[in-house]
Amino acid sequence: MPTICFVEDQPANPDAPWRRIPSRPPVSLIPSDLPPPPDDGGATGDDESDAEMASVLAWALPPAAPGDGLLERLLARARATAVATLRRADGMWFRVADGVSRKLVFLDAQERGSTAIWRLDAGATTTVEATPGDDVVFVVIEGTIVAEEAGVSHALVTGDAVGVHAARVQLKAESPAAVLVAVSFGAIEGPPGVQVVRAELTPAIALNADVTAKPLFLHRAPRPDVAVLTVRANGALDEHEHPETEELLCLEGTCQSHGELLEPGDYQRARAGSAHDQTTTATGSTILVLRRHFT
Repeated sequence: MPTICFVEDQPANPDAPWRRIPSRPPVSLIPSDLPPPPDDGGATGDDESDAEMASVLAWALPPAAPGDGLLERLLARARATAVATLRRADGMWFRVADGVSRKLVFLDAQERGSTAIWRLDAGATTTVEATPGDDVVFVVIEGTIVAEEAGVSHALVTGDAVGVHAARVQLKAESPAAVLVAVSFGAIEGPPGVQVVRAELTPAIALNADVTAKPLFLHRAPRPDVAVLTVRANGALDEHEHPETEELLCLEGTCQSHGELLEPGDYQRARAGSAHDQTTTATGSTILVLRRHFT
């Protein structure tokens, strides 16, 4: 019987933003004893008959004008469902190898891409592989990692990013580390290879008086744009629309986004077509941003 395996606590630093959830006994995906179905209250169970009866009743009722504020309430509900927030303690970590755990935070409904957070213990190794036609971008969000490809090693620190296309990269954590891994599925043209972008060497661009951005990757569809935003204390990121799916991961400080207070390790996703009010911060904040191009 398949089970969900919980990852053990990390004893090093209980206050670290990437702390794993407490270990628990395995939980079965399929309950061993299902409760009896609820009493249907004498319903016929005939979906077509029920739908026909509902249609007759609807036509029999006189038309009524919508109540005041209905449009505003519907728009507010649509805006609310367009944004999803995943706290650092939410979700489940799955151990995939010794010292390596992963948590999926996003899977596109049409399976055009996914985003996950990988956690590595010091000394642990794992592999990032992009099969032909697929593309992977990963960003170090905590710790130090050595990435090796075709005999060439790269020491990566927090904020460094690597693009992998039709290639394979071996990772080894020099310290407890975490990486955000964004995968794009589909026929992506281009020669195989690995591209390393150093955050320290990437020039910052001023978006306004309060915000600077370091663009790590700027891609065409369906690869995501990846950037690190730095917002000064009591500053704000201007309101904007989302022509594409946008993902945020709070790295440092706190910020107010879509009505939610985000702390280090919190993740937020806004669907394409949604709007973003001002993002504000009292403490100053560093935010990792991914903008997905699925069209």
